[in-house]
Amino acid sequence: MSVRGLDTRLAKPTLQAQAIATQSQLVSTMSQPAAVADPVTPSVPRTRRRWAQRLGAAAFLFFLIKGLAWLAVPPLLIVAARFMGE
Repeated sequence: MSVRGLDTRLAKPTLQAQAIATQSQLVSTMSQPAAVADPVTPSVPRTRRRWAQRLGAAAFLFFLIKGLAWLAVPPLLIVAARFMGE
């Protein structure tokens, strides 16, 4: 039986196709990570991780401002020397 040139027998799922679909669902659920934490590598507590992130951000900002200040010091010294020289 065909509808517009398509064989309707192909549209019905076979037992083999159902078995393959079920197997792929099982494989996809098995590949998901387990909810249990890995006993070999303990996780870092959230508070310690947060403090480490804050410390890292503070260090980055400190060295950024320090570097920009050192880039600004020589031109300021030159301007100051010209101003004092006149």
